[in-house]
Amino acid sequence: MSSEYFQRLKATLDGVAATLTARGIEERHLTFGGEGPNPTQKPRVPTDARSEFLANRAMGDWAERMLTGAILAALPEFKVTQYGNTDRIAAGHPDFRARYLAGLEETRIFGKRPDLLLFPASVAVDADLSERTHTETEPMVERAVAAIEVRSSKFEALRYMAVRQKQRDDGNKSGRETPSFTVKVEDLVIVYRCEVDPIL
Repeated sequence: MSSEYFQRLKATLDGVAATLTARGIEERHLTFGGEGPNPTQKPRVPTDARSEFLANRAMGDWAERMLTGAILAALPEFKVTQYGNTDRIAAGHPDFRARYLAGLEETRIFGKRPDLLLFPASVAVDADLSERTHTETEPMVERAVAAIEVRSSKFEALRYMAVRQKQRDDGNKSGRETPSFTVKVEDLVIVYRCEVDPIL
C-alpha cells in the first residue's frame, strides 16, 4: 500500500467536494473518511430474487473470472484473490435478511469491499477471502498492492465499437464510442473508505 498514493488522493478531496457541491450534491455524500453515519431510515431488505438481479450477478461473476484469468496470464508475478461479496443466498432464504443487513453494516463501517485484490505472487494468501470478516482479513488486505472493482457490460466491447464506427461512417455522430459506466455519487464515500489502493 502506497502512503504517497493516499496523500495524493486526499489532496484531491477538497476540489472534488467543491465541484460536486457546486453541482448541487448534498453534503452527506461528501463526507470522506471514517465510519459512515448510521442510517436514518430502516433499511429495506429485498424480498425476492428478481431475474434481472440474478442475470447481473451471473454477468459480474463471468467478468471477474475473465479478468482474473487475463491478469494471471499477463502478470505472472502477481496473484488475484476474491474479496468482494460472493454470497449466493437468494432473497427469501431464512438466512438472507441477517446476512444482507450485516453486509450493509460492514460497508457503513469499513467501506465497499473491492471485488478482487492483487498481491505479489510471493505473498501467501488464499484465493478467496470473501467469506471472512474485516477483522480477520485486515492484516492480509494491507499487503495487497491494488484493489479492482469489476463492472460487466451487456455489450460485447469490440462489436459495440464496430457498430459505433459504422454509425460514424454513415454520418451519425451520436452515442458513446465505447461502453462506459458512471460512478454514483453516493458510492464515492464507501469506495474511498476502502483500505487498499483502488484501480478504477
